[in-house]
Amino acid sequence: MVGPSRTPDPKDNHMLSWLKRRPQEPSPTIAPKADPPPPQSHGMSKAFLALHDYLKNRYADVVVLTFGQMEDLLGSPLPVAATRDLAWWNGNEAVNFEHSNSWRLANRTAVANLIARTATFERA
Repeated sequence: MVGPSRTPDPKDNHMLSWLKRRPQEPSPTIAPKADPPPPQSHGMSKAFLALHDYLKNRYADVVVLTFGQMEDLLGSPLPVAATRDLAWWNGNEAVNFEHSNSWRLANRTAVANLIARTATFERA
């Protein structure tokens, strides 16, 4: 059943005309979220930026990479010291910051197994 018809109130018409005359405010626009710039002033070598990006974007708490996989990511062979010297992986930050910041800035620690030719990067 339909209710009784209502006679229009002149006030309703006045409100409608006010809304039509009201200046339209531009709707707020949301700028697209830009990717953060790659770390630059932290002393990371550009050669190791791909490793940093890879580790940073992994959801797993532990990432194990073979030396060959890392070389594929980097697009070049690992330095000889990386394949022969554990200090390259967990040495003094003042000496090794250019490559070790690639995992440190991704909030990871690195432990290398030189015999197996792998490195384990664990979320810190």
